Amino acid sequence: MSWQPENLRNVAIIGHRGVGKTSLNEALLHTAGAINQLGSVDTGTATADFEEQERERKISISPALCHFEHRNSKVNLIDCPGYSEFYVDALYGLWAVDNALLTISAVAGVEVHTIKMYDAARQMGVRLIGVVNKLDAERADFAAAVASMNESLADCEAVAVQLPIGEGAGFSGVVDLLAGKAWVDGKKADVPVDLADEVEEAREALIDAVAATDEDLMVQYFDAGTLTEEELLGGLKAAIRAGMILPVVAASATKQIGVAALMDFLVDAAVSPADVAPRTGLAADQEVEVAGDASGDPVLICFKTLSDPYVGRISLLRVLRGTVKSDQDVYNSGNGERERLSGLATNQAHSTSNVSELVAGDMGSAVRLEDTSTGDTLSTQNSKLRIPPPETPDSMYAVAVTAATRADADKMSDALSRLTSEDMGLKYVRNVETGELLLKGLGPMHLDVAVAKLRDQYDVDVQMSEPRVAYRETIRKSVRVQGRHKKQTGGRGQFGDVWIRVEPMERGAGFEFVNEVKGGSVPTNYIPAVEKGVRAGMEKGLVAGFPVVDFRVILDDGSAHPVDSSDMAFQLAAGIGLRAALEQADTVLLEPIMNVTVIGPEDIMGDIMSDLNSKRGRILGTDQVGTMQAIKAQVPQSEMMRYAADLRSISQGRASYEVEFSHYEELPPHMAEQVIAQAKQAGKGDEE
Repeated sequence: MSWQPENLRNVAIIGHRGVGKTSLNEALLHTAGAINQLGSVDTGTATADFEEQERERKISISPALCHFEHRNSKVNLIDCPGYSEFYVDALYGLWAVDNALLTISAVAGVEVHTIKMYDAARQMGVRLIGVVNKLDAERADFAAAVASMNESLADCEAVAVQLPIGEGAGFSGVVDLLAGKAWVDGKKADVPVDLADEVEEAREALIDAVAATDEDLMVQYFDAGTLTEEELLGGLKAAIRAGMILPVVAASATKQIGVAALMDFLVDAAVSPADVAPRTGLAADQEVEVAGDASGDPVLICFKTLSDPYVGRISLLRVLRGTVKSDQDVYNSGNGERERLSGLATNQAHSTSNVSELVAGDMGSAVRLEDTSTGDTLSTQNSKLRIPPPETPDSMYAVAVTAATRADADKMSDALSRLTSEDMGLKYVRNVETGELLLKGLGPMHLDVAVAKLRDQYDVDVQMSEPRVAYRETIRKSVRVQGRHKKQTGGRGQFGDVWIRVEPMERGAGFEFVNEVKGGSVPTNYIPAVEKGVRAGMEKGLVAGFPVVDFRVILDDGSAHPVDSSDMAFQLAAGIGLRAALEQADTVLLEPIMNVTVIGPEDIMGDIMSDLNSKRGRILGTDQVGTMQAIKAQVPQSEMMRYAADLRSISQGRASYEVEFSHYEELPPHMAEQVIAQAKQAGKGDEE
């Protein structure tokens, strides 16, 4: 059957790693009867963790699309990864939905990645529902978890809409504050007598919070002294839609406690595609509103592409507008390629059920869309409408990859292209300075998984190594030298003669070529050749073969031969002159310096600062981010190559970081000697 937009709920499950997101997804599916057996992450049987790497590592790596039906509604679920290294995939999961279950642990409260996902959801306009999970755990504290949301999340008013019945080993059910009813064993029951006062107090707090979001409700509240269940639910839904309230529910996913109540709340309070404002698309660089109209021209977004060894490429899709049918032709708005929606289906993670059509607001998949990647928009040939994908962080963590065999080398480029079209957090680039092929991601685990996929899915075996740092060379002194190239042995000779001055420039200035020749000592037509020869020479450097930067070359004199001079002769003369200048101008090495921001709990900031100092870092300052602290520092790139692993060890996974290039600085002499020695050794190896 086709579901109409008003009967759909699209929900991402987000939060820090280890808070039970995949278990919550599993519990929802099982409680709703969408799956027959309750799987688990620990045993590798969870529905959403179907990739080999996910089951092996017992973590979610890719967003998984599932669904269940409840009270004449279909709820599409996207289980998003909680590890920061798979943050980009989580962002694309958020991009596809209207609602998100912000899941936190009843023991740990709000953690680093929780804040990151909350901020991303708010920025995208996704409506949030808080879930305090693991209330069956020892030291579980529902009230403290809700308080941590209000303390740590910006512009957040977290308000309980449920209360737990007991905590820890005594957690047995939840009380629905809207209806004033308990949920025990998945069924409604009366509120326990010993909780009556606490429930009444919590309900009054909920009414106060909801009434404060709407003037008419506030008047009704003052007049009647309370709000009816219908008024309270209507006001709450409007407040959720406006982002004014974060409602919080209680649950234990592994015990399936509170799950049935959550299913009801999703149907009652989560927004449908018919409720949300139109998305903004681009057509011919003009903004166009895309409303969820089932009868309009089709517009779909691809929020994830997967590779299956049997069916090939699988594209996970959200229909934003129109109704699409199986085997219908659509057009990729980015590249103009025609695609056929073959194998149109709804998904239970890796399991699919073919459907004849999908209506605006619904989600599903299609197979063998070979020219469509994650983040692409599919529309009609005429409209060429594109929905901008989410902005993603730079992939700063890199390894150099080399093919294990010649056969692997032949397949590697195509495999990397496919892999990076599936995961927008992955990039691969050729470092023109070092000649290395770099695979870039958000951390070591991210790249380990990528390399494993290359091997398992694309039959390409690659070896990883630490990339070489892109050092630079520069000069400290000004000198004037001659560069002369003369060759006159038989036939037409070669003659070029230049006098150049080299001068240091301020850091970051780059390179400047100045022509000060007077009297035509170097003919005008050879001046470009001189500059070309200088530029070729500066790319090779002197002391370690790195490009020379931050200096000026001034051509002030020279001579030419009426027959033997040529562009090539003057290029060679300029190169000879530059090398002579670099030998006399006190050439030194520069290293790249990175701006680093580390966010984590206050109790580990001292350890993080000490580690950054040990990496020759300069601490620039600290900022408060909710209950977290942010350290800003500048650290040499060579010290940051393995920082993701170092930070995880120091913080036990409670801290995250961002890094971007800042500038170049002179490398300390003792370290420069090591780099020069390594460069010379590498040069000998190349010669051999």
